[in-house]
Amino acid sequence: MWRKSANGTALNDFRDCISESQLMEIPNTGFLYTWWNKQVGRFKIMGKLDRMLCNAEWCSKFQGWNYKVGSRICSDHSPIMGCGINVPSPGNMPFKFFNRWCTDPNFKDIVKASWEIPIWGHSIFILTQKLKRLKATPKKWNKEVFGNITSKVEKESKNLERMQNQFEMETVTEEFIEMMVEQEKKVELLLQQE
Repeated sequence: MWRKSANGTALNDFRDCISESQLMEIPNTGFLYTWWNKQVGRFKIMGKLDRMLCNAEWCSKFQGWNYKVGSRICSDHSPIMGCGINVPSPGNMPFKFFNRWCTDPNFKDIVKASWEIPIWGHSIFILTQKLKRLKATPKKWNKEVFGNITSKVEKESKNLERMQNQFEMETVTEEFIEMMVEQEKKVELLLQQE
């Protein structure tokens, strides 16, 4: 198998840039490797190509900051997501729009019907009340028509993560790899609907 080695000068320049910028790699959880060449057997290559760096000021402001290497879904690279202990969650849950709503022929009528119910008062009051009601209507309709897509995504993503973890740590069969690829497609489809 032929491997192209990285240009030593370019790597040294990059290391010097990181050092001069006083950046450091932060700890991570999740998968060990961030990249896979999508090959199996003796041609399988995995590596840690992607990392998260930060400076001392960031680390002191967000103590406990780290990143998680997630499951590969539609790429040969794993996503990396930063997270910290001292980063507050939003107080109220933002409205979540699901792409699959647009594929349902009834969605436009549901939005229109909700919007057209009259409310009396000042124009800004009317607008805020209509938006508040409009936020609740699709949520209820979504659960009735589609079920809880977020919990489906979480469940199937955990299955994929378990499979990719097994793939990363041990030798697996061709059949297992086919099942893992199918699971990747399943999660990708669910994410498109979310």
